[in-house]
Amino acid sequence: MIFMIRQRKRGLLYELLSILFGLYIIAVLDAVFFPIMIPDNWPANLNAADTRRALQQVNWTPFHFGSTIRSSAYPEADIQRFQWFDIIGNILLTIPLGFGLPYFVPLKPRTIVWVALAVGIFFEGTQLLIKLVCGVYYHTVDINDVIWNGSSIGLYDFSPFEIFFR
Repeated sequence: MIFMIRQRKRGLLYELLSILFGLYIIAVLDAVFFPIMIPDNWPANLNAADTRRALQQVNWTPFHFGSTIRSSAYPEADIQRFQWFDIIGNILLTIPLGFGLPYFVPLKPRTIVWVALAVGIFFEGTQLLIKLVCGVYYHTVDINDVIWNGSSIGLYDFSPFEIFFR
């Protein structure tokens, strides 16, 4: 990333925003994917029944916030309250991406929709893959997260501000 910054010679503001955006990307990856706990009995803990159970815990229904979806990290949690935290948290997580991506990469308006969808699918798909490979994971996999992550990137695509910063 530093090579890209130096190669373009855009000035101090561009370099500062590039570093902040890189730190944001690292923070997002940390929040979305870590911690990854590998059980002591891994890979012996991987079997068809646990894989089936892991896939059944995934919310595949858009806008379904039923009480059957539980977080293994908070089994006694108030699900209604955590649903709002989940929605707001997923939107806030990707707002800087909606600001930053058009600043660094020129995107057409219809391209941002595909990027938003790809980011949400990448986050949740990787979480599901980690859950299936490790057998245990402290994050929930939810189609609603794909929707909220993607909507915040698409809604907060502030590419008109790109003119101001360039």
